[in-house]
Amino acid sequence: MNAQRLWIIGAAIVAVAVLVLGWFVGVEPQLAAMRATDEQRRGVEAQNLATEATVARLEKDFASLGALEDEREDLRGSIPVTEDTTLLFNQLDALAAASGTTVTNVTPSPLVAYTPPVVEVPVDPESDGAEANEGEAPAAPAAPAEPSGPPVITDPLITPENFYAMQITVSVTGSNEAVLDFVDRVQHGERLFLITSLQVASDEETEQFTATSTGSVYVLLGAGDSTDGADE
Repeated sequence: MNAQRLWIIGAAIVAVAVLVLGWFVGVEPQLAAMRATDEQRRGVEAQNLATEATVARLEKDFASLGALEDEREDLRGSIPVTEDTTLLFNQLDALAAASGTTVTNVTPSPLVAYTPPVVEVPVDPESDGAEANEGEAPAAPAAPAEPSGPPVITDPLITPENFYAMQITVSVTGSNEAVLDFVDRVQHGERLFLITSLQVASDEETEQFTATSTGSVYVLLGAGDSTDGADE
């Protein structure tokens, strides 16, 4: 009886051992593989969603590529990538013809390299210096800060090596309305022309007016090669 009971107990122990061994050898690795596969599937799904978002953004950008290229050409017309003044002279002649005036003089000056503006960082008077010692008279209140203009916006791609200004003086003759119309067309024309001085004189004998405008035009040298290379 004792031997039979021992056999039963031994068989039960062996059965339990087989089940436990089967769990660790067969079932647990399969479950671990399933969990790893599920995590990998979620990772692939997240990557697919990110890829779909990127593709959608690229499709949207590609749809607006034509408008961006048109804007680039407009900017090139405003600030060309060459210092050749032939196109500028032709534009001034066209503006004069449209306003009913005659160009009598155009005097360009040599190119001048762009100088980036210096941005001054305001100093907090409260943090400047140590606190007053005990017994000392309190410092006089600081004067109110003067109003400042809009913040200066700079671009690191615009440097003295590639951006230049050219001062130019243009004189036209015509009626008073015509010469003023020419000045307005120059300021709002295709080429960026910043007028800094304007003188208008009249001739009593001919009843003609002469408007002499002095200002600056700008060129961005070296930008044409890089952008053209990107288009190829």
